Amino acid sequence: ADAKVADTKPAETKVAETKAGPDATRPAPGRTREDTAMARSTPAPTNWGSLFAAGLVGGAVVAAAGAAWITFNPLDAGGDGTAAKLARLELQVADLAQRPAPTAQLPADVAGRLGRVEAAVTAAARQANG
Repeated sequence: ADAKVADTKPAETKVAETKAGPDATRPAPGRTREDTAMARSTPAPTNWGSLFAAGLVGGAVVAAAGAAWITFNPLDAGGDGTAAKLARLELQVADLAQRPAPTAQLPADVAGRLGRVEAAVTAAARQANG
Protein backbone atom coordinates (compact mmCIF):
# COMPACT_ATOMS: atom_id res chain seq x y z
CA ALA A 1 0.00 0.00 0.00
CA ASP A 2 2.94 2.37 0.60
CA ALA A 3 4.27 3.68 -2.67
CA LYS A 4 8.01 3.80 -2.79
CA VAL A 5 9.42 7.26 -3.68
CA ALA A 6 12.19 7.20 -6.25
CA ASP A 7 15.56 8.45 -5.02
CA THR A 8 16.38 11.54 -7.13
CA LYS A 9 19.63 12.58 -5.44
CA PRO A 10 22.70 12.98 -7.67
CA ALA A 11 25.31 10.25 -7.55
CA GLU A 12 27.91 12.54 -5.91
CA THR A 13 25.56 13.23 -2.99
CA LYS A 14 24.86 9.50 -2.58
CA VAL A 15 28.61 8.80 -2.44
CA ALA A 16 29.17 11.58 0.11
CA GLU A 17 26.31 10.29 2.27
CA THR A 18 27.62 6.76 2.25
CA LYS A 19 31.15 7.83 3.23
CA ALA A 20 30.32 10.41 5.90
CA GLY A 21 26.69 9.76 6.69
CA PRO A 22 23.50 11.54 5.56
CA ASP A 23 24.31 14.81 7.38
CA ALA A 24 27.66 15.44 5.63
CA THR A 25 26.17 17.83 3.05
CA ARG A 26 24.22 19.85 5.61
CA PRO A 27 25.89 22.67 7.52
CA ALA A 28 27.09 21.87 10.99
CA PRO A 29 25.00 23.17 13.89
CA GLY A 30 25.73 26.86 14.48
CA ARG A 31 26.86 27.44 10.89
CA THR A 32 24.72 28.88 8.15
CA ARG A 33 24.55 27.60 4.60
CA GLU A 34 26.66 30.56 3.43
CA ASP A 35 29.54 29.30 5.59
CA THR A 36 29.84 26.02 3.72
CA ALA A 37 32.55 25.41 1.11
CA MET A 38 29.95 25.01 -1.61
CA ALA A 39 28.38 28.40 -0.92
CA ARG A 40 31.77 30.14 -0.97
CA SER A 41 32.75 28.56 -4.31
CA THR A 42 29.62 29.53 -6.25
CA PRO A 43 29.11 33.12 -7.39
CA ALA A 44 26.24 35.08 -5.95
CA PRO A 45 23.23 35.42 -8.24
CA THR A 46 23.14 38.65 -10.27
CA ASN A 47 20.59 41.16 -9.05
CA TRP A 48 19.36 42.54 -12.37
CA GLY A 49 16.96 44.96 -10.72
CA SER A 50 19.82 46.77 -8.97
CA LEU A 51 21.83 46.92 -12.20
CA PHE A 52 18.85 48.34 -14.08
CA ALA A 53 18.22 50.94 -11.37
CA ALA A 54 21.89 51.95 -11.41
CA GLY A 55 21.71 52.39 -15.18
CA LEU A 56 18.63 54.58 -14.87
CA VAL A 57 20.25 56.72 -12.19
CA GLY A 58 23.40 57.09 -14.31
CA GLY A 59 21.36 58.09 -17.35
CA ALA A 60 19.44 60.64 -15.31
CA VAL A 61 22.69 62.15 -14.01
CA VAL A 62 24.09 62.47 -17.54
CA ALA A 63 20.83 64.02 -18.81
CA ALA A 64 20.77 66.51 -15.93
CA ALA A 65 24.40 67.45 -16.55
CA GLY A 66 23.68 67.99 -20.25
CA ALA A 67 20.63 70.13 -19.51
CA ALA A 68 22.65 72.23 -17.07
CA TRP A 69 25.45 72.66 -19.62
CA ILE A 70 23.02 73.83 -22.31
CA THR A 71 21.15 76.14 -19.93
CA PHE A 72 24.09 77.82 -18.22
CA ASN A 73 26.62 77.81 -21.09
CA PRO A 74 24.85 78.89 -24.30
CA LEU A 75 26.55 78.02 -27.56
CA ASP A 76 26.88 81.57 -28.91
CA ALA A 77 28.30 83.83 -26.24
CA GLY A 78 28.39 86.77 -28.67
CA GLY A 79 32.09 87.33 -28.19
CA ASP A 80 33.05 86.74 -31.83
CA GLY A 81 30.60 89.24 -33.37
CA THR A 82 28.48 86.65 -35.16
CA ALA A 83 25.26 88.36 -34.10
CA ALA A 84 26.48 91.72 -35.50
CA LYS A 85 27.47 90.13 -38.81
CA LEU A 86 24.11 88.41 -39.08
CA ALA A 87 22.23 91.67 -38.38
CA ARG A 88 24.28 93.46 -41.06
CA LEU A 89 23.49 90.72 -43.62
CA GLU A 90 19.79 90.89 -42.78
CA LEU A 91 19.80 94.64 -43.44
CA GLN A 92 21.54 94.13 -46.79
CA VAL A 93 18.98 91.51 -47.81
CA ALA A 94 16.13 93.84 -46.82
CA ASP A 95 17.68 96.65 -48.93
CA LEU A 96 18.03 94.33 -51.93
CA ALA A 97 14.41 93.22 -51.57
CA GLN A 98 13.20 96.84 -51.73
CA ARG A 99 15.05 97.64 -54.98
CA PRO A 100 13.22 97.11 -58.26
CA ALA A 101 14.30 94.12 -60.32
CA PRO A 102 16.61 95.00 -63.23
CA THR A 103 15.21 94.68 -66.73
CA ALA A 104 16.65 91.91 -68.85
CA GLN A 105 18.78 93.44 -71.58
CA LEU A 106 21.29 91.42 -73.51
CA PRO A 107 24.41 93.17 -74.74
CA ALA A 108 24.75 93.40 -78.53
CA ASP A 109 27.53 90.82 -78.83
CA VAL A 110 25.64 88.23 -76.75
CA ALA A 111 22.48 88.81 -78.78
CA GLY A 112 24.47 88.34 -82.03
CA ARG A 113 26.04 85.10 -80.81
CA LEU A 114 22.69 83.77 -79.66
CA GLY A 115 21.16 84.59 -83.05
CA ARG A 116 23.93 82.69 -84.88
CA VAL A 117 23.49 79.62 -82.63
CA GLU A 118 19.73 79.62 -83.17
CA ALA A 119 20.19 79.89 -86.92
CA ALA A 120 22.67 76.99 -86.92
CA VAL A 121 20.30 74.79 -84.92
CA THR A 122 17.42 75.59 -87.26
CA ALA A 123 19.54 74.82 -90.33
CA ALA A 124 20.70 71.50 -88.85
CA ALA A 125 17.10 70.55 -88.08
CA ARG A 126 16.01 71.31 -91.68
CA GLN A 127 18.80 69.17 -93.11
CA ALA A 128 17.92 66.28 -90.79
CA ASN A 129 14.24 66.42 -91.77
CA GLY A 130 15.07 66.50 -95.43
